[in-house]
Amino acid sequence: AEGRSLFLDARNMAELTAVVDSQMVYYNTKRRHSSLDYVPPLTYIEQVRAGVAPASAPGPKARYSE
Repeated sequence: AEGRSLFLDARNMAELTAVVDSQMVYYNTKRRHSSLDYVPPLTYIEQVRAGVAPASAPGPKARYSE
């Protein structure tokens, strides 16, 4: 898997930290999410602010455990 290779290729902790940070930014801002009708989160936020998308996500509701 490509993602796994990114982590294995890190030669030291600084490189690993940079890879993890980059992947987190991608996952949380740019990757398409099924719960947002396959729109990246930043795009979805922009659509909500512009009144183009509903304020609540259209996909399955997340379940939280306390």
